Amino acid sequence: HIPLVFLAGHSLSTGWPVRFYELGRQKGDWWAIDETAAGDDLALGSKRSNENSDSPDAVIRVSISYRVDGSEVAEALRRPYRDIEISIAEPHVDAVRTRHQIDAIAGMFRKVLDGLKGETPPPARIHVFYSGPMSLAFCLGRQISPTIYPPVFVYNFTAKTTPKYAWALHVNGHGSADSLIHSILPVAA
Repeated sequence: HIPLVFLAGHSLSTGWPVRFYELGRQKGDWWAIDETAAGDDLALGSKRSNENSDSPDAVIRVSISYRVDGSEVAEALRRPYRDIEISIAEPHVDAVRTRHQIDAIAGMFRKVLDGLKGETPPPARIHVFYSGPMSLAFCLGRQISPTIYPPVFVYNFTAKTTPKYAWALHVNGHGSADSLIHSILPVAA
């Protein structure tokens, strides 16, 4: 589950060197993320989709393997929010192959977090909706400071639930494990 991978990265923070691997889905083997090559230009960018600048909630959608659908985010949150998407030009599985690409996306994620922190008023909560590889999720979790940012919730996607993002983990929270997991109530028919 993506929220747990973010939590693992957050727990380790940025002080330790890490070597990344990804699962090769066709053969069931592991391949190492290239530590030296630049990799393909993914045309990485970020854009703000709405201006609910006074909303206490901010959303960061990270679209790398697939596009994170804004309507599914709205279904889970069900209230106004500031919306920022970090994406590559053409999201697809296995787009990220190198450490350079991971570092570039992580740097943009940190820049977006810092930008939100500097807004007036800053958001009271940040919600992360992610579609990408595990190694990148781990690295993004490392960018979430335990002391600088407001509560950061990372959502888990499941295609068979309604809403599709049925639960979130308060990654930089404190307390019992049960207190960090937030279930999203089903949408009434």
